[in-house]
Amino acid sequence: MWPPKDRNDWLALFFSGVAAAAVIAGFVTIGSPGRARAERIDEQRMAAVQSTATALNCYHRIVQPLGRDLATIGPTIEANAAQLQSAPGCWNAASRKDPQTGEAFALSWFGPNKVRLCAQFSRTARAPEDTPDFMPGGVQLAVAEGPRDASGRQCFTVDLKRVLE
Repeated sequence: MWPPKDRNDWLALFFSGVAAAAVIAGFVTIGSPGRARAERIDEQRMAAVQSTATALNCYHRIVQPLGRDLATIGPTIEANAAQLQSAPGCWNAASRKDPQTGEAFALSWFGPNKVRLCAQFSRTARAPEDTPDFMPGGVQLAVAEGPRDASGRQCFTVDLKRVLE
């Protein structure tokens, strides 16, 4: 085919160029498949953070105050899931783990009625709504370390006393 000898060769070459340009334009517009996968996992991770924050809040208010040892709270919350999820504003309360690693999120006390919940993100937030101040159901998820302007560890402060609607 090279050099092109007739009209069909030129058409095949033209359409191959158009297809290559479309693929390149797609990567420029939406990013690579690896980036799309990282975005999808981070969206799942944020949903898991939100669900866990709701569970911490609901458990603390409805079942009993959280103890000082937060390392074992996940199974305790799961054991009370039915009671939590039937309470107003707690329909999505569940202690979830990181969707990629399967590890529990890091939890630590951050004041008398606040818990710091930390997760490891693969990418920066695309927009402010990727790091919400309030989650569905009304749980306050105040960003403790500023907006997610870089990948890596991001911590959120969960207000355990806030009543959910």
